[in-house]
Amino acid sequence: MDLRRPARHGADDRHALDRATLVSSQENRHRLGRDCRRLERLPGRTDGRFRRELLAGAPLALERKQRNYVSRDSASNDIVGDVESADLEVTSADWPGFRGAARNGRVLDTTIATDWNASPPRELWRIPVGPAWSSFAAVGNRLFTQEQRGDSEVVVCYDADSGVEIWRHADVARFSEVVSGAGPRATPTFHDRRLYTLGGQGLLSCLDASSGELQWNRDLMEEFEAPLPMWGFSASPLVIDDLVIVYVGASNGRGLVAFDRKTGESEWQIASSGMNYSSAQLVTLVERPLILCASTAKLVAVDPATGTVAWEYEHSGQRSMAIVQPQQISAKSVIVPFGDGGGVARIDLQMVDDVWQLTERWRSNNLKPSFNDFVYYNGHLYGFDQHIFTCIDAETGQRQWKRGRYGFGQVILFAEQGLLLITAEKGELVLLEANPKQHTELTRLESLSGKTWNHPTVARKRLFVRNGAEAICYDLLVGAE
Repeated sequence: MDLRRPARHGADDRHALDRATLVSSQENRHRLGRDCRRLERLPGRTDGRFRRELLAGAPLALERKQRNYVSRDSASNDIVGDVESADLEVTSADWPGFRGAARNGRVLDTTIATDWNASPPRELWRIPVGPAWSSFAAVGNRLFTQEQRGDSEVVVCYDADSGVEIWRHADVARFSEVVSGAGPRATPTFHDRRLYTLGGQGLLSCLDASSGELQWNRDLMEEFEAPLPMWGFSASPLVIDDLVIVYVGASNGRGLVAFDRKTGESEWQIASSGMNYSSAQLVTLVERPLILCASTAKLVAVDPATGTVAWEYEHSGQRSMAIVQPQQISAKSVIVPFGDGGGVARIDLQMVDDVWQLTERWRSNNLKPSFNDFVYYNGHLYGFDQHIFTCIDAETGQRQWKRGRYGFGQVILFAEQGLLLITAEKGELVLLEANPKQHTELTRLESLSGKTWNHPTVARKRLFVRNGAEAICYDLLVGAE
């Protein structure tokens, strides 16, 4: 295993600890202590910071009290690596934001080995990271993510080839709650050499992707009087043309808000209600571009240019906060998740005399995702029915099979091969066939340690995974057919 020396952080980070954290499981404490001692033996690491950082991001952690606050006046930006070598032109091989360019978890134009016993993915580097449920955005030779480092939310840029930290932008802000712990929830979005981020306390920021220099920010709680969601602000910003769009969740018609991506000025807003942990998503339905935005009891489609509502789909009988993404399965059909454990429905759309018509084809409890997104392949949906992996028919909503106890993990699809890559809740990597006839597990690999809810990222033939304590990069070309 290639366990390289992690990127060095600044001296100010040495004491950026989560001192309010307790490890509730003695077994986890022993395991983390063992891992910390192993990491501390790396060359140049003689202090105990790794131990404290890993304990701060420990799974099953409990805090003595919540400490939620944000300060816009206490931001810092540090360049600690080579910013001149950045390759920041997006190609089809990149992963510029949450769940990929289309936010559907599909990996295109990538073929990988399926026999990991003979040809396992090669670990290129492994580094410690701060607590967060963010995933990676990957563009060229740069990785972008968000972390909690003590009392600061930090946007970090890493070198994708080595894991070395290039720059970091820190804001004195902290969200934490007892179930999921501390740290940001959203994933950075890259667009036109800028990075758009949303912190757990609702700080929306635009940064220069080359250096991390702040271009503008908006405090959603302070400026819009948005209520703090129970599990923190979680929406990854959506960029369309000259707009950056996020779910704000404020009253007075300020639910979904579009900002000028260059200045941060508000452009349009629509009303929406309830807590929302999903992200706005761009689709093209019946040859019309639309933004899909979920709320407590409905899915709303919005014209991105004007901010006018095109149509709404209300799913009465299930009033739960939106968490996972809707999934477009054809030019006129969408799978709509109802909320945490609430099942899914299929809606079909058409235009008649320039008026939208919606038909609910079916609704089903055979797929009941919590915060675990699902994928679509060749007429079937694959995802988590709570903590058990499931396949259902997208034409009927009927279950094909239910098997595979991977906890509350995440899944992405290698579309060229019909393969499903699962990051299990305990950190293993599992490779499945996207086969509606039976659950076929091809191989698995021990990877991360501890609770892993973060989405995996695939870019330029490499796999990037992380949780609240560490991140790993794998070369997927090893042994590829």
